[in-house]
Amino acid sequence: MVTLRRAVCYQYMIAHCGAAMGQLIVRGLDDSLIRALKHRAIRSGRSAEAEHRVMLEQVLRSETETFAEAAARLRGRTPPQTANSGDLLRQDRDRDLSGAGQ
Repeated sequence: MVTLRRAVCYQYMIAHCGAAMGQLIVRGLDDSLIRALKHRAIRSGRSAEAEHRVMLEQVLRSETETFAEAAARLRGRTPPQTANSGDLLRQDRDRDLSGAGQ
């Protein structure tokens, strides 16, 4: 009965939402990996399934984002540059010239 109910819900979701959420079953995992996933999930305050989902999204996001999206994300993590490159070059040149006469 439960399987039939799930099948009906799944078909309803496909018919009315346009698409269904995918499922992923991973078999043959080492028990230590499963324990590590569960411990990580507990530390994050999530279920093991939710933690697995987050991990997959984090790892695969870099493969799905465009270059522009990745560049914007990295720019957001970089502090703004206030130095003028011309000033830096002059300081470097002046330092080299002052040291050459010694």
